[in-house]
Amino acid sequence: MVYTNSIIKGATNQYYTPNYNGIFEVDFTDSNGCSSMSEPYDFKFITDRTQVTRGILNLYPNPSTTTLNIGYTSEFPVRFKFKIITVLGKTLFEENVSEPDGTYQKKIDISKLAYGMYLIILQSDSDFLLGKFVVNE
Repeated sequence: MVYTNSIIKGATNQYYTPNYNGIFEVDFTDSNGCSSMSEPYDFKFITDRTQVTRGILNLYPNPSTTTLNIGYTSEFPVRFKFKIITVLGKTLFEENVSEPDGTYQKKIDISKLAYGMYLIILQSDSDFLLGKFVVNE
């Protein structure tokens, strides 16, 4: 986007979210007519839509004794590595996930796991999402 030094029509509120990449400045004028210009801000949309932190992870029932349902939803297609690990870092389960519709559902048998807390990690190329669940007696 080329710097145009033009006013964005309708951008008069306290907050504004651009709908394109560009360098933005805010010109503020108070009730006395004094004005001030902010420092330029280079706004860029996030284009890596594989970011798992942009989705929602659901683990239920939690705590559980026999089965854990895992649900992950995102408005974008996702690619990530799914892991279940112990609190000491030992990997118990791992699979690569690629879901073009952004939805991942899995039912895991946890009846053979020892009682205690476990971690679920969804890891993409750029970030990760962490969840925890408890296995009860």
